[in-house]
Amino acid sequence: MKRIAFVTLIAVGASSLFVSCGTKAGDEFIGSWKAAGDIDTTVISRRGDEFLVTNTGDPSTHIPLQYEHGLLVMSDANGELEIRYDGKRDAITASVPGFPVGLVLPRVK
Repeated sequence: MKRIAFVTLIAVGASSLFVSCGTKAGDEFIGSWKAAGDIDTTVISRRGDEFLVTNTGDPSTHIPLQYEHGLLVMSDANGELEIRYDGKRDAITASVPGFPVGLVLPRVK
């Protein structure tokens, strides 16, 4: 009986550790992204629940985005922006709602 209790305690402890070390929603967006032939790199980082997009061409600019329904979104007086993650290509697509073409940026490895 002691052995069963010990094994159960270890299993519960291990599963708790894995859950607490899990990734947060939106972590797939964090990293550096760059289009082929482009000089600058787009960098997405996290600050709390907010995501910040910067560009190596102008590191003073930080665009704040929110994670909503699997997308990073920004909506302000300048317009709207959506960033989608494509796991098959390990790339992001930045687009403006209503326009059929988006900018595809593969992850920098």
